[in-house]
Amino acid sequence: MRSHKQQILMLMIGSLVVLAVSLILVLGWHLRHRAVDAAIVKAKTDLAT
Repeated sequence: MRSHKQQILMLMIGSLVVLAVSLILVLGWHLRHRAVDAAIVKAKTDLAT
């Protein structure tokens, strides 16, 4: 059985990994959403000219 210090360390590392992965996913989704919006605006302006 692991000591309490090791268990707390593993819990902290696990939570940091989950936080980092969720941040990367949210940032990637946000950037993709912005790119799609920019492409729609560009397409509309190209069609308007």
